[in-house]
Amino acid sequence: MIKLISQCLRYRSIRHKDIRNLLWTFPILASTVVALLTAWSPFPPDVVGPTGLAHLVFSIVLQLPGFYIAALAAIASLRNRFLDIELPEPAPTLIVKVRGQPVEKILSLREVMLLATGYLATASFIVLLYSGAAVNMFDAPSIGAVFSFLSPLCSKVVETVLISFFLYLPFSILFATFHVIYLLSERADKAF
Repeated sequence: MIKLISQCLRYRSIRHKDIRNLLWTFPILASTVVALLTAWSPFPPDVVGPTGLAHLVFSIVLQLPGFYIAALAAIASLRNRFLDIELPEPAPTLIVKVRGQPVEKILSLREVMLLATGYLATASFIVLLYSGAAVNMFDAPSIGAVFSFLSPLCSKVVETVLISFFLYLPFSILFATFHVIYLLSERADKAF
């Protein structure tokens, strides 16, 4: 099961500076900023429970897996020779095994988009699972209330870190979606 899920997340293994930024730098920055604003606000919103941030994330991500699976099928079955040409330098690459030996493969646009939509579908399922759990399993008005035994400063720091972790994957989905839209619009631009 772990191997199956790791195959679905192979988009994260693509070697390319822009993809690394889209999957790590930008989501970490965005989730940290939102976490700081949420946890340190003078009127902090609920994070868990049926009216909290987790419910908002759950509501937004609810429709995404079906959309991404449909996009995956469309990209896989689309007959367009331009999708199968290797991308220009600096091209994204992926380490694949050929006869048991690791080989660096230059990816085509179709391969990048298939890996991206597979990642997006899998990541959105994962977000649905943990945000649904946060909505239904916890009644605490805020994460800070759970850590009330700590000093107020420590409680706020823990709350900020947990919110940041919670929001990382939804922001990763957002930026990876922007990457797929960019790839499609760039290809459409060259078609005209």
